Amino acid sequence: ASNQTFTALNAFLPSQSRWSFDWIYRFALPRLLPVEALARIQIFLTDGDDKEYEPFVQLLHNLYPQARHGLCMFHRIERGLLRKKIYESRLDDEGKKTLKALKQWMWSWSRDVESDAEFAASYHLFLHWLSLPHIVRALTPTNVAAVKSYLCTSMLPLRAKWVNTTARHHTRTFQQRTTNHVESENSVLKSSSTGPKPNSSIDKSAESIANLNNARLRKKKRKASAALDELPTQRVVKGLHGIVDGYAADLVLAQYDARTSFSVIKAENSTFWVRQFLF
Repeated sequence: ASNQTFTALNAFLPSQSRWSFDWIYRFALPRLLPVEALARIQIFLTDGDDKEYEPFVQLLHNLYPQARHGLCMFHRIERGLLRKKIYESRLDDEGKKTLKALKQWMWSWSRDVESDAEFAASYHLFLHWLSLPHIVRALTPTNVAAVKSYLCTSMLPLRAKWVNTTARHHTRTFQQRTTNHVESENSVLKSSSTGPKPNSSIDKSAESIANLNNARLRKKKRKASAALDELPTQRVVKGLHGIVDGYAADLVLAQYDARTSFSVIKAENSTFWVRQFLF
């Protein structure tokens, strides 16, 4: 979404089952990425599907010693309220403004709160504000009850997994609190006319993804170069980030291009051998 990220690798999963995620965290990534790369992973963001993240959490100490798992705050707040059937379209103008303020307050627990004491104070004031008569009228009593229920049953029990300001003091999160940039890139891959299709082979899908990612990187470099030419001297360094990101992407993609290091040999109808080439 910000066009300031790059993809180190893509993986094809046979399903969204727990065993599938366990296999890729336990076996695939350690084979495809060097040990140094696994040891440098510091933040691992997912949505709230425990089938997706619990297998990773179980492997933290052994394979990903520096990593911390966090839940996407967009899914926690925006999607979570939708699941409680709190729809902006059903509110009047005053209700829409109040709902926006409510979400901004909840987002502040991820962006601005720096300690447990600050969160406790903010949460106490939030509940008081939510109980004010004009707030209840704007949101409707049903929605207010749904928000309180969601906070108690789904938000607060998982507060340790919020990637918030406090986490930045101990973990390099690069201000990432959501998986939106990955979701956005994945959406582009699926919606593009030249992207991978359900009936495409793995090789064809990998080729389509590589072509789309390369086109995205070329566009990003052109944009960064054009912006750099227009910047005054004192802002040149700030304008370099797009070019540096592109260089880093090229470097990482070259290091992690696993398809050039492996070959698959069909020994029998149901038996395949995987051979790795060591350079």
